[in-house]
Amino acid sequence: MKRTISLALCAAMLLSCAALTSCDSYKKTPDDFVEPFADYDLSEYVTLGEYKGLEYTEIDTTVTEAQTEAKVKELLQEYTVEENITDRGAEYGDTLSIKYAGFVDGEQLENASGNDTITLGSSGYISGFDEGLIGLKAEETTTLHLTFPDPYPNSPELSGKPVDFIVRINAIRGSTVPELTDAFVESLGEDYKTVEEFRKHAAELALEDNKETARNNAKSELWGKVTNACTFISVPEKELGEYVDNMTSQYQQYADNYSLSIEEFCQQMMGMDYQTFTEQVKAYSEGAIKQEIVLISIIRAEKMRLTDKEYDEGIAKLAEEKDTTVEELESSYDFAMFWESFMWEKVINFIVDNGKPVAETTSAETTSADTTAEDTAAADTTAAE
Repeated sequence: MKRTISLALCAAMLLSCAALTSCDSYKKTPDDFVEPFADYDLSEYVTLGEYKGLEYTEIDTTVTEAQTEAKVKELLQEYTVEENITDRGAEYGDTLSIKYAGFVDGEQLENASGNDTITLGSSGYISGFDEGLIGLKAEETTTLHLTFPDPYPNSPELSGKPVDFIVRINAIRGSTVPELTDAFVESLGEDYKTVEEFRKHAAELALEDNKETARNNAKSELWGKVTNACTFISVPEKELGEYVDNMTSQYQQYADNYSLSIEEFCQQMMGMDYQTFTEQVKAYSEGAIKQEIVLISIIRAEKMRLTDKEYDEGIAKLAEEKDTTVEELESSYDFAMFWESFMWEKVINFIVDNGKPVAETTSAETTSADTTAEDTAAADTTAAE
């Protein structure tokens, strides 16, 4: 079976377009599209449990004042102005253009000298480097007396050695967040014209975030219940072998990038021996295939199909998330990957839409509910005493 790297853990199903009428056709689905597991009777591998009418926790989506303020700050960040800083010293978060040279025992290190642009506080240089530049202004130079870490994998021969870095700050760029005023809001040219309306808009966006979070939590909770309710018999050996080989090949490529053998990569980069790695890959592959089998079984049971509208909406959303065009996506990936991703979303939404929301129980409510008549009587007796 041909496999591709999915955008999400997803399942697929054969679309038999020939049986559809012209008004119910699925023109976006290629005639030669074939599902994974198309030749399998999945009832031989899994018995589905309940997947409709399951209860899930209904999370309160009420927006708090703190969430509104956080969203206001997030929105203002979009209008942050980057500018050269000349009237103060460097601060954490500033972008610095620097020239530096490292010296060990009086000799300059070629691999520790040059020009760079760093974000102060997260440059990735050795300990003390960023801290030593705090407060320096543009066009100032300093010497940092530091020590290489021990061990120092990048250059083992420098491990634990003292090093002097001569650093010149060529330029400092910082961010200025605009002040939230009616004049600023008016200048944005949006529907909201005042600070009050801006905050209302922020609250509406925060509510959308809360609803999305609640929906995602419901998806995760329900999918766990669906898979736990299934009885698995086995997984197809052929599919398992292909999945394992595919994952192992990916890690082999990572190892090649580091000029390591797969055994060395597992030991040095993953902290495990190769046997443990292969066991974990097999276990993960089995789990992934089981979930695919469940998804496909539900798709078949409900006779689900991917409509042209769902395809168009799904790929448009994906293009927006990837900051690219639909045309670019369609020319870069197989249709099967899009179909699998969109059908995964369709199945999960189906399960949630057919679920039963149950109000979230607070700790106080739980304590109250767990209090028995005997507890109450005991409390009354104690109070009387």
